[in-house]
Amino acid sequence: MFPTGGFSSNPDPNRWGAPNEIERAACVSLITRIEDMLHAPELACVFQPGKTQTVFKEIEAFLNDDAIRVLRISLKYLPFAHNAREIVANAVGRHVLDLARKARFASRPLVLVLDEAHHFLNRNVADENTINPMDSFELIAKEGRKMALSFCIATQRPRDIPEGILSQIGTFVVHRLNNEHDRSAVENASADADRTVMAFIPGLSEGQGVIIGADLPLPLVVQVNKPDQQPDSRGPNYQKNWR
Repeated sequence: MFPTGGFSSNPDPNRWGAPNEIERAACVSLITRIEDMLHAPELACVFQPGKTQTVFKEIEAFLNDDAIRVLRISLKYLPFAHNAREIVANAVGRHVLDLARKARFASRPLVLVLDEAHHFLNRNVADENTINPMDSFELIAKEGRKMALSFCIATQRPRDIPEGILSQIGTFVVHRLNNEHDRSAVENASADADRTVMAFIPGLSEGQGVIIGADLPLPLVVQVNKPDQQPDSRGPNYQKNWR
């Protein structure tokens, strides 16, 4: 913006005139991208939430209500485009970590559980000029324990979890892993997971798991009960639908 009278000998810095069209033209592409994202239908839940409570207010309500033990934050309706899921999840993690640094969980420890963790860890949002690491959960894994914030992750691809996070995990519940790289990642991260134990992992049946951790004298094989509300995790029935 040019100050009024900016080209005169007596400019008034308290009054502003028209925009600098040369600089504005250089920003047209950026402005267009921002406008497109602000008005994209798939991102309306982020930029145009209406009367819906923000996730930060929901977290605050949860922390202030002693009767509620579990808060589930679903990213089901967030699109995969524009890294929306990774950015929102990282923002939630950063907010919870900030609360932990302010000693909010000193008298009421919190356990943060991240499902499908390989989608959210070791990620960056980048363009041609900058790289923004999505590192809030890695910071939680490294710092959270001393601030009464524990971290639990669930993943089908341990090989995609950063070594800095795997090294902070004290207890592993390992279900069937057929991929050698996944088994190696768990074996390298846990001093109690030797080759004999990991060789047993591919033979586990549905619902079986091996608990490995420093608090156990030996790895423990367990059978996990089926949930009352079973997830819709089965693939399509090709024999029926293709007939």
